[in-house]
Amino acid sequence: MLQPQPEEQTAVGCAVTPLVLGSTLQSHPTEVKGAFTILFILWQAVALVFVGDILNYVFSSEWSHHFLQKGTLVLGKTDRISTLMAGRLFRTAFLTSLVFVALAGLALGVVSIGVAFIAQPMSVPIGNVTVVSEPILGAYVRATHIVQQEQLQSAQFGYRNANNQIVGWPPMGLPTNGSGPIEYFSDVVKYNHSCTWKTPVWDNSTQSYTAGGVSWVGFPLNEPARRPNVTSQISPLLRSSSLQGPLPKNGVSGYLFTSSNSSLPSTCSVIDLSSLPSAYNPIANGEAPLSSILVCDPQLSVSGGKVKLDVDGSLEVTTSGYPSTTDNISLQLAQDMFINCLSDAVSAQEPGLVMNIAVNYVAVGMFLNSSTQLVFLPPLDIDEINKKMDSYVSSASKAYTDGYYVTYNGDSFIPTTHFNTVPVDTVGQVPKLALMASKSLYSTRDDDEEAADIDKHFMGCAEDPPI
Repeated sequence: MLQPQPEEQTAVGCAVTPLVLGSTLQSHPTEVKGAFTILFILWQAVALVFVGDILNYVFSSEWSHHFLQKGTLVLGKTDRISTLMAGRLFRTAFLTSLVFVALAGLALGVVSIGVAFIAQPMSVPIGNVTVVSEPILGAYVRATHIVQQEQLQSAQFGYRNANNQIVGWPPMGLPTNGSGPIEYFSDVVKYNHSCTWKTPVWDNSTQSYTAGGVSWVGFPLNEPARRPNVTSQISPLLRSSSLQGPLPKNGVSGYLFTSSNSSLPSTCSVIDLSSLPSAYNPIANGEAPLSSILVCDPQLSVSGGKVKLDVDGSLEVTTSGYPSTTDNISLQLAQDMFINCLSDAVSAQEPGLVMNIAVNYVAVGMFLNSSTQLVFLPPLDIDEINKKMDSYVSSASKAYTDGYYVTYNGDSFIPTTHFNTVPVDTVGQVPKLALMASKSLYSTRDDDEEAADIDKHFMGCAEDPPI
């Protein structure tokens, strides 16, 4: 019934390598624990009963040992146990008795039944971020919902990404049944946003803005600054190839800020552009005559690596920078994701706000300092904006990392959802009943806590880890 182990399974051996019980015993944890507890009590009782008789004999013979040495019986000396007069046998027995007294509280539990996490090979599907969603909505709407949930409502969605790193996700709900962490291989996207403010120049012939030598056009779903009464607006931009020919994608994103500054007559502007490089926008209206462009470079890279999914639902990249072994995140898709993942979240009309304010709560949280006032908000410091971009992109990327994409069939407006995954070989930690050294030797956990631990793992009482 027991699985053989290469080394001798003593109490010390069980502390180093628990002896896993057979599969038949795994399904009856309560009965197995009770049976082994009775067995260990009987075994140790038999082992100790002879030791007790030996010690009693040695102690009772001390006076006669002294008589044999001296040949006389001296009152007050012969009947007194003294380390100066005691023989070597008595000294050994006395020290042994002290050891057994110290072990008395532990003897019944030197070896016990416990839960050991055993490494086990398995195959896990992870997100394959290599399929582009069809246009119109794609994964943008899903990204918007996740950003709002995490950044505005402080409620985590799915697993917790490693800082400034994106990896393919396994299915939701792992590790299951309280099992240990899982390690697997995945492509790793590393990023660290660096944003700068640029002065835009409108080119009427190409209907585009030029900023920093780069041509930008309005995001198709929300063309910026064309509403007749908009007082403030933050709109995503796309790089345009109309003047420069095809441009290499590098994940750089742009955002057009349209409002006014303190030198202009008071309006109902939400954004104060006073401290930014700005210019008059000829396609804007009189309520929001100025524009400035924020350009954010994620400085992204994609490489192969190894990921650890812990029991608390957090992802940690343990190694990276190696050639890919999974090819589950393409560089092109990573670049597209950084360009577009926040476009809908930033530009979506906020329910309840008047139509002439085209700045939603996501945009305010990412870019503006709203800690002191409610209108005419100055932008955050550029270092703070960089951190916000990293955090918001981390949330938005969760719409892609499980392999999510959508397609549209015919004229149907309702998309069809797909999850594209790739299997990877990994090693997981699974809970098993095992013989192990008593926790009492190393900690203060008692049998009740140990029994509760077993019940949680093997009788369906454990809660799933937070996701």
